[in-house]
Amino acid sequence: MLNKDSLLKFLETQGVSFTLYQHARVFSKADLSNMPETAGEVLKSLVLTNKQHDLFLFTLPLNKNADLKNLAMKINSTRLSFGVNQDLNPLGVLPGMVSPLALLNDSQKRFKYIEPVELRQYPIVNCHPLDNAYSIDIALLDLERLVSDSGHEIVYVSDCLKA
Repeated sequence: MLNKDSLLKFLETQGVSFTLYQHARVFSKADLSNMPETAGEVLKSLVLTNKQHDLFLFTLPLNKNADLKNLAMKINSTRLSFGVNQDLNPLGVLPGMVSPLALLNDSQKRFKYIEPVELRQYPIVNCHPLDNAYSIDIALLDLERLVSDSGHEIVYVSDCLKA
């Protein structure tokens, strides 16, 4: 399992450019006042599940909310709900540390990765590198390449965000 340090080394070996920020731990939107100004659009990642206990990681801009009813329809799922702490085990992170980079730890491919098409408007995004006391600015295309290279298909959806 990767941790922050091994992940950052991996990014360097992959030629991925990033800017690292250290800050007080961020567990919720309310904690963002502790974060420095970043170049990238700050992301949040939601761990979702359904009755069949399929696992989904939905990443969206921090200032948006997910329309879970629409999202479930778009991905042909039954009703979606938020996952519980044990659902994070395949990702190797604790609550508050989830980001698309955690999919690199999901060797069993338990998670399906979902991204709103609206995210494509942000060339640089900001997410946790497996530790919520740090954030990185990274090109969205690099982030998507890393997710794809980890064996996770990216499912793009539209009309699943609310203001």
